Amino acid sequence: MTRAKARRILQASATAEHDAPIWNDDGRTLTQLAHEAGWRVVYECVDLRTWKKELRTVEATERDVF
Repeated sequence: MTRAKARRILQASATAEHDAPIWNDDGRTLTQLAHEAGWRVVYECVDLRTWKKELRTVEATERDVF
């Protein structure tokens, strides 16, 4: 995946008119997209069994910035 494509997916998710996409993989997709894009991403993870919410942050590392 290209950096531009990862950025488009993240931007579309952030600015969606309705609910953002839901990934049922404990943040792995968002982490991968953030690293590909070279962006810092903050998202909320919700356990649907308990409704416990957790705010998570993914930081792009130096190795991710080209």
